[in-house]
Amino acid sequence: MFTPATLIKLVPKVQAILSPERKPSATIRRTEPYDGVVVRSLLFCPNLSGPDPKQPWFVGSDAVFPFIFSCLSPASEPPTCGRRYGAAQWAELAPLVNFFKKWGDAVPPSYQAFEREMKKAYDL
Repeated sequence: MFTPATLIKLVPKVQAILSPERKPSATIRRTEPYDGVVVRSLLFCPNLSGPDPKQPWFVGSDAVFPFIFSCLSPASEPPTCGRRYGAAQWAELAPLVNFFKKWGDAVPPSYQAFEREMKKAYDL
């Protein structure tokens, strides 16, 4: 998306928005526009439910797991599109997708349940 010369100018700006802040904020940090492009930091930390007031903003499992579950669970399949394709079509991510597709509860799984299954699936 960017030329090497542009990257040399933008990398320090992106690094700056990813650096820890002295006073964490719930605001999503971003660069100033550069040729009409703004880079925003969107950090994920699924092993934590969500940030507390003393932490910088991130997307935690309270937001991620319900979203993934609603996208992959056959129980929540919308009437206008099908999701009956196999998890194997996801290649190396098949165990992850299969976990959500086969989750038997009506509520999304916890991170701990997910982590246990991924350790087994990937021999970790």
